[in-house]
Amino acid sequence: MYKQGQRREIFTGSAMNESRLILEVIPPKCSIYILLGGALPPSATEVKALLIFLAVISIVTFPLNAALNVLVIIALKTNSQMRANTSCILLASLATTDLMVGVIVQPMFTALMITIVRGEITTKMCTLQKVTQFFTSVFLILLLSILL
Repeated sequence: MYKQGQRREIFTGSAMNESRLILEVIPPKCSIYILLGGALPPSATEVKALLIFLAVISIVTFPLNAALNVLVIIALKTNSQMRANTSCILLASLATTDLMVGVIVQPMFTALMITIVRGEITTKMCTLQKVTQFFTSVFLILLLSILL
């Protein structure tokens, strides 16, 4: 397991006598690369295929998520009988937080998965991961505070 800011040396080459040294520095406090132990190696095809599959599913579902939650919010706002019901307030809160997750968190998470598959170790990617974690936490706390 690699620690923050630690260098990892990778020897690659197509022939047995041929190799080149790649120095890979894991950015400090970047938990996704610490968890993975650095960039994914070229031999991790199953992991890359899974991340690509999850990215495609996320790309397909987040517009549907946003559209359907907007429809729920519109339906609750336009129907006066539903506005009087207290359980519909909880439904509107759930639809609002789910809309924010679909519009903000899901696209950022998809971008994060794509950068992991591409093997880009940058501080921008780590910042994207931290922002995604922050928004996920904020929306979860918002939802829990409304429901409790």
